[in-house]
Amino acid sequence: MNLVDLAILLIMAVSMVVGMYNGFLLSSLHTASFFISWLGAVIFYPLITKFILKIYPSLLQVITLYAEGSVHIPSVEDRQASITSFTVERVSEIVEQSQLPNPFSKILISDFTKPLEGVFSLGEYFDSTIAVVIINIISFLLLFMLLKLVFIVIISIYKTVNDLPVLRKHDSLAGAGMGLIRSFFILNFIFALVPILLVLAPADIINDFIEGSKLAGFFHHSNIFTAFVRGR
Repeated sequence: MNLVDLAILLIMAVSMVVGMYNGFLLSSLHTASFFISWLGAVIFYPLITKFILKIYPSLLQVITLYAEGSVHIPSVEDRQASITSFTVERVSEIVEQSQLPNPFSKILISDFTKPLEGVFSLGEYFDSTIAVVIINIISFLLLFMLLKLVFIVIISIYKTVNDLPVLRKHDSLAGAGMGLIRSFFILNFIFALVPILLVLAPADIINDFIEGSKLAGFFHHSNIFTAFVRGR
């Protein structure tokens, strides 16, 4: 157990305490709002990406230059080679050698079979694909936060106007259970940022902390946000 595990357990504990304080019904409303916000983000985040790129058309190029996705290709020759000279199998091998985290590695392989207009070398393919995925992750998380804030306001107004009933027995305990479920969404949200950090600011210490954690692997490798992010 390392510091990451302690931080995860702390977030779970705080969420459970808040759930106990709020009671079952209010905690259930907040937990349900997390799920609905996540579902809305899954469906509509591509629209946010299009909106962002329409307002800031140069953003994709800026992220491409900053992320430098092509540097993850081990061989300079492969980096400069024509995209048409590669098969899906060969690209899969290169992606595995690059040790890029998901969803980048998964999308680099799956998107290779799609039409690649304006992409001439493997290096350009890595650059553009990684930049698109970064923007999509950010759009996903931004929309999730926006929807969650809307639900927080709605629930707060509802709580103020109406007296929420409580369970006759075990209301605090049931609220703690809802708080634990809510912490699942919070932790997935936090760990959805990890792949971006590993690409934009590659540091062995970040990866070491995650790999050395007994709990982080679940939220990092089975993330409910990044698992639904697409590429092009």
